[in-house]
Amino acid sequence: MNDKLINRLTDFIQFEREIRAASSVNALGFTACNYLRKLLTYDVAVLLVEKSGRQRVNTISGVSDFDVRSPLVAACEALCNQRDIPLDNTRVHHVGELPEKVAQKLSDIQLRQLVTVGLGDSHCNEKNHSSKPKNHKSATLVLTREPPWQKHELQLLQQAGEAISHAISALQSNAKPSMLGKLAPGVKPDWRWAVCGLALISLIPVPQSIIASAEVTARSPVVVAAGLNGVVEEILVRPNEQVTQGQLLLRFDSTDLTHRKNTLAQELALAKERLRKARQHSLNATVERSEFAELASQIELKQLELDYVNDSITRLELRADTDGIVLFSRNEDWMGRAVSTGEKIMEIASANDNQFEIWVAANDAIEISRGKAIKFFPDAQPLQSVKGSIDTVGFFASQSNSEQLAYRVVAEPGDNSETLRLGMKGTARLYGEKVSIAYHVFRKPISAIRKTVGV
Repeated sequence: MNDKLINRLTDFIQFEREIRAASSVNALGFTACNYLRKLLTYDVAVLLVEKSGRQRVNTISGVSDFDVRSPLVAACEALCNQRDIPLDNTRVHHVGELPEKVAQKLSDIQLRQLVTVGLGDSHCNEKNHSSKPKNHKSATLVLTREPPWQKHELQLLQQAGEAISHAISALQSNAKPSMLGKLAPGVKPDWRWAVCGLALISLIPVPQSIIASAEVTARSPVVVAAGLNGVVEEILVRPNEQVTQGQLLLRFDSTDLTHRKNTLAQELALAKERLRKARQHSLNATVERSEFAELASQIELKQLELDYVNDSITRLELRADTDGIVLFSRNEDWMGRAVSTGEKIMEIASANDNQFEIWVAANDAIEISRGKAIKFFPDAQPLQSVKGSIDTVGFFASQSNSEQLAYRVVAEPGDNSETLRLGMKGTARLYGEKVSIAYHVFRKPISAIRKTVGV
């Protein structure tokens, strides 16, 4: 017996040990789909296990997670749940021999053949057996590859399938009993009264509520915007600093404007000199009147440009228009930054003029209106809450700070708002109309099911 054959036999024995050591169907699927590669060459291995009367993809080789809507998953499930396709033992299925619907799914993903290995015993009862595939099994192993399968490979795959089938049958038959079965083995409880009680409780009306991210913002802030196109040279205040009216906030770089002013002053003096010489020359020769008009218009134009530059120089410094707290990100974000005319740099707000800015996710919006109560829970003080009432509700959903589509809701703080400060973040609970407990609890699951099923 040569070394190659001994190694193959050793690999097969080790494969059987791994299969029988699997403690769950998921662990078994991982071992069967991945460790089988030591014995056979294939592209993809897929394990399907029966769930709710249909075989569903449980494991795919080489991946820890997969999309149940992927073409490969759909093709394997269509094949293994087809009524007239035999799935017992080990069989090679060619596209030309399969039903048109299954063949089309395989052709879409460029598969011309695949191998199925029937595993385990059927768990379907006699009532449902007529709707099951011929020679139905509780699990199926599907392998795909381009080269044709050789006879000795199929025989080896059949032997491996028998080991997998034995292990999966043992795992399915030794399924753990439910908690109720552990507490009261052999007892069949009558849930009729419990169901009636839960049904009555589920009809009790409660206020519908949702949780949304919120922040304390200024109600009527004064915007400090750039009065010209320029580069920020220096910011003389710090974020959240108290400022007074007329206090210098920042300066813009004056290099370009100073150079422009000097140039225009020289050009204006030169234009005036040309006009003076033209007037002197008119005493000895004939000078066209249009020449005087052109020189005068040049002087006027240069003077207008110089006046504009002088006015721009006066706007190189921004001062506070009112008393309050200055709000912006940080000094380093603006130093040396080029800004455009009208671009907001900072805000000045009163420390006591606060509001709640709440962002309600578009998929979580309930019926809320002005005057409805809210509760704000600061992140920094989780044991405290501040009451408030809704003032405005955004009509259109827009992009929130967390890049999520949401509705902007503004609420007014109540009497207990002394602990609030500008920029404080937290969560807000918003209250809507009264609904039944059942609807309040199952609203999100129903919405998720509706999106998935499309009903």
